Amino acid sequence: IGHACKVVANSIEKAGPAGLYGLAGSANATGDDVKKLDIIADDIWCECLKRSGVCGLLVSEEQEQAIIIEDKATRGPFCVAFDP
Repeated sequence: IGHACKVVANSIEKAGPAGLYGLAGSANATGDDVKKLDIIADDIWCECLKRSGVCGLLVSEEQEQAIIIEDKATRGPFCVAFDP
């Protein structure tokens, strides 16, 4: 979680010059307008948590369905729900 926070913070710092502010033009699972930074943060959180080896299930507001970690080598016992 700490690593994901650092990577997201770094991405936010670079977002302005890269033109990554504003809406992405879609809605998430709860009907909210998705921002470009929401997508970036969601990708980072999912990848970091998948690779952590401690999560078996990820639930993100940005995803329609829960993400099940199938690989026994990287699956852990915890479920993490988050709103990036």
